[in-house]
Amino acid sequence: MLDEGTPFILEVITELTRVVLFLYILAFGRKISLRSIFTTDVWTSLSQDMKKIKWQELAWHLVFFAIFAAIINGIISLITSEPIVLSFIDLTHITSFEPEEVKNAIYFVIKNMTIIPWTIVYMAYIFKLIYVRKSPKTNM
Repeated sequence: MLDEGTPFILEVITELTRVVLFLYILAFGRKISLRSIFTTDVWTSLSQDMKKIKWQELAWHLVFFAIFAAIINGIISLITSEPIVLSFIDLTHITSFEPEEVKNAIYFVIKNMTIIPWTIVYMAYIFKLIYVRKSPKTNM
């Protein structure tokens, strides 16, 4: 997301990093080299495999993820609201930092301990849902 204070080149680097990460994940899931990801055979095979995905199940998982993440982000925003941060500063006697710095520190600590790990675990589950095919003979 383009931010006013962020140089445009950093936004471009961030987006390119996301594309490269996507390609690495795709190559890893297909058990192929990154170089072969650009071949027609891989994309043909990928499009055939996309037809096997249970899209409704995947969509419900993504909806649940979005709702849960929004709730957690809302709670984090409430916890890091100005009155709560100022109360925290008064309680802990942290006077060597500006309130905005304390707010950002609290925000990122909570976010790094909740949303980010949960997102990684959930992405692994989605990855499994997309790439791991169940054998028709397996009764699970």
